[in-house]
Amino acid sequence: MIDEMYGQTVEQLRGRFDARELRMVLDVMNGVFLEPHTVETAVVADIADSFQLYPGVYEEKWGVEQEVMMEKITSLSPWEAACLACWAAEFWRLTDRDLDGYIMGGEKEDPLRQELERICELLEKTRTAFKSGLVAEARERLEGVVERLDKG
Repeated sequence: MIDEMYGQTVEQLRGRFDARELRMVLDVMNGVFLEPHTVETAVVADIADSFQLYPGVYEEKWGVEQEVMMEKITSLSPWEAACLACWAAEFWRLTDRDLDGYIMGGEKEDPLRQELERICELLEKTRTAFKSGLVAEARERLEGVVERLDKG
């Protein structure tokens, strides 16, 4: 249930913030260590500090407007702020980072899923005729996915 609520909230946040603003959030939250007692305040404080400590930098780098961004970020509920902080932290834990895919959501944010889908497509091609090369390639790719999953 909590996963579903988190997922729904992240989708709502993707609709509330534009891609430039989400890029800024990811940039600012890079390297931030989240703790249970600060998770709902971290993103708001870090965005505010970034504008204050580096005037004009984030506006130029990401094309955001400070007033608009601060209005959006300070209007978040504690739950929404915590979800946004966790969403940003998760991006930096990924080994295969696809910035645009992560911001837009969907399948692009899961590289293992994409690889499994490519493997299934290869295997589908072998249904009508036996093609050992395709089967071997699919097996190698599948083994690679399993190794990545085992590494966690």
